[in-house]
This record gives sequence, structure tokens and C-alpha cells, in this order.
Amino acid sequence: MTIRAATLEDINEVHLICREFQAISPYSSHMISDEKFYEFLEFYLTPKPEEHMVLVYETEGDIQGILAGIMTVGSHFFSESRVATELVWFVREEHRRGMAPIRLLRAYEAWAKLMGASKVSLTAVDNKHREMLTQMYKKLGYKSTEETFVREL
Repeated sequence: MTIRAATLEDINEVHLICREFQAISPYSSHMISDEKFYEFLEFYLTPKPEEHMVLVYETEGDIQGILAGIMTVGSHFFSESRVATELVWFVREEHRRGMAPIRLLRAYEAWAKLMGASKVSLTAVDNKHREMLTQMYKKLGYKSTEETFVREL
């Protein structure tokens, strides 16, 4: 098991794993633009550790998980705090029961600390795994701060 920074050479595998995430997420009804998807991945897979990080979990050369995030400065209108904000965290189901998700998170936290973040912000999408994920976050010392509501127009 290896946790490492993703590279542009990983773009196709990262694309596939992100598609798996999208398919089981509340965003599954969104129409996908592969062109936009690849533009997004090219941007985030180009190393800029002071701005963003994409980590992958690999077994036997195959990517089985991803944790990607951005470093925001002053993300709240009242603060200049640096916050590492997760964009996507997904581990294939057959690899979730072991330490892979926690190792990905710990590597992400280490990056955030190295970049001067005062906080890490994680999400829990509203799907069948939300309660389990929320409990794991709490056990790891995370606290709920707000909930987002969406309405289709």
C-alpha cells in the first residue's frame, strides 16, 4: 500500500475513480462533461503544493483511492486563516475497511500542516455512508460546523 502525490501520468486512473465517486454521490444526476473533467484534473494534477494537493492510495500499481483538496486563505469573510478544504475523498469499497482511508487523511493533514493551514475542512456527502463517515470524523477529532442544503431549479 502506497500513499503518494498524484501526477499527470495518473490522469486516466484518477478520472475513473472520480467518476465512481460521482456515480454514488448526490451529484450523480449532474450531466458530466469529460472535457471539463479533464481540464479540472490537468489543473489539479499539476504540482502546486502551496495551492492544492491530490493524493492517491495505490496497491500493486493500481489507484484505489484519492483525496484532493485546496488551500484557501481567508475563505471566510472575517478571517485570513489558511484552511485545507477537501474537494473529493473516495476509496473504492473493497479498500474502505482497512487503514487506507485514514492513511490518506493523515497524509492530507500532514500536507495541510506543512503549508501552514490552521484547519482541515472535510465533507460528508449525503449518501448511504454519511452516518458512518460522520462517526469516523468525530472519532478523529473533527467537529461539524455547518450543513449545506441544495434545491433543484
